[in-house]
Amino acid sequence: MSEPFHIEAIIRKARSGDREAFDRLAAHYRSAVAFMKTGSREEAEDLAQEILLRAWQSLPSLLEPTAFAGWLRAIATNACRSRLRRSRP
Repeated sequence: MSEPFHIEAIIRKARSGDREAFDRLAAHYRSAVAFMKTGSREEAEDLAQEILLRAWQSLPSLLEPTAFAGWLRAIATNACRSRLRRSRP
């Protein structure tokens, strides 16, 4: 049996640079991030990778672990907007 998923403790570990903790967060939130309306599963996976990379790089700036879901959603929204702008002719 796996240990319970205590989001705040895992976020704190990830903020301190614990890559394994961030990988647990990524696995937990991946389904929410990966299948946005992009037109293709491959593009959705690429976008999810981009979002999770941005999240990892910006994680030290997250001040309140309880805000992680909304913070990640904002990163996802910005990544989607950037992708849309890049794809316009």
